[in-house]
Amino acid sequence: MFQRADGTSRFRPRGSEIYTTQDLLDAEARLLDASRAVVGPSVSPIVAADVCSRIPSGTDHRLSADQAAAVQQIVVSGRVVDVLVGAAGTGKSTAMRGLRDAWEREYGPGSVVGLAPSAAAAEVLSDVVGIATENTAKWLTEARRQPQRLAEIDQLRAELYRASPSLRTRSLLHRARTITDEVQRWSLRSGQLVIVDEASMAGTFELDALTEQARTAGAKVLMVGDWAQLSPVSAGGAFHLLAKDRDDAAQLHDVRRFRHEWERAASVDLRDGRADAADTYFEHGRVEGGDRESMLDLLYEAWRDDTSADAWGRRGRFERDAQNTAAAIPILRGPDHSAAPRARWTAVTHRTARRHGPAHPAYGLLRSGHRFLEVSAIAVRKSSVVRKPAPARRAGARSVKRWGPRTALEICEWRSTREPGLD
Repeated sequence: MFQRADGTSRFRPRGSEIYTTQDLLDAEARLLDASRAVVGPSVSPIVAADVCSRIPSGTDHRLSADQAAAVQQIVVSGRVVDVLVGAAGTGKSTAMRGLRDAWEREYGPGSVVGLAPSAAAAEVLSDVVGIATENTAKWLTEARRQPQRLAEIDQLRAELYRASPSLRTRSLLHRARTITDEVQRWSLRSGQLVIVDEASMAGTFELDALTEQARTAGAKVLMVGDWAQLSPVSAGGAFHLLAKDRDDAAQLHDVRRFRHEWERAASVDLRDGRADAADTYFEHGRVEGGDRESMLDLLYEAWRDDTSADAWGRRGRFERDAQNTAAAIPILRGPDHSAAPRARWTAVTHRTARRHGPAHPAYGLLRSGHRFLEVSAIAVRKSSVVRKPAPARRAGARSVKRWGPRTALEICEWRSTREPGLD
């Protein structure tokens, strides 16, 4: 009675089996082996203590007690692969600044390399820590091309050995320098520290490949992140595996990002999956209910209130830049091909509008029901070429193709009429 017709147990849900591959198991084993090995580069304890007693570069405050302890533990450990675990708002970025200062004190400038699973995360890492960063996929792709580059360098050396001064020889020298620079850019050297930010979002095979490259070069890999946050799209879980494999993994506990004390504890409880954490948010009026449209409006209004000062400041810069751009174009033609006053036009690039989203001035007009006429103009040195205007439609419905050898702009006229019932 406890078996199904196919012989399986009724106590085991259908589809609950978990499968893996031997390749994935081997990759996890290599990562665990590297995290337990203590043959990697390290920093002198005296240097680490001295750096942690100072204000990290790029900040105006010292490391907290748990940040300083994490930095010292990581840089002196000698582990080939190390981890730094911290929930959102615990100060991982500040700790990474301290790590950079300690490592560069020991191994010199440029000895810290940053990687992240996404381009956006890599850009943030570069800004907050001040190191050269790259997307992990890009790095691994270029690293796989190193054998071809080295083979090409050998071939160029052989040709240059027999070459005499000529234009072709100059071209060969230029190519050899270019390839050599690429080899150095995508290689690791002994003593370097590779920081992988948002490591919980990196796949196991990617982390295994990075670790193998670092281990071969004599470098150290530090994975930074939070295993309770987003998982990778590809086969993952390696960061969680490494963090739980050790009892002494470096961790940051003190949440600093929130203004109210209750939010700090509640955020940690929510991260740990405690159901009663939701009650705290209800008690402080942080949970709203309603239909979809009401919730979207409430969400937008709350965001607008929180960012109004910053948004208006950016809007002023957008309008000023737009006026300067429009003034630089000699003639603007309206939808009826008659001359139009420049004051009635605003020039906006698509890239800027996409980047700033609701903070863009056109976003508010869109919500108020304004409609737009679009005409694409090519900004050249002495004249402008005007294409036929696009049909009237809401802004942002689709991108407009860019024409011309220089900068193509959208010139949008803001109509004074609005659709009824939208304001």
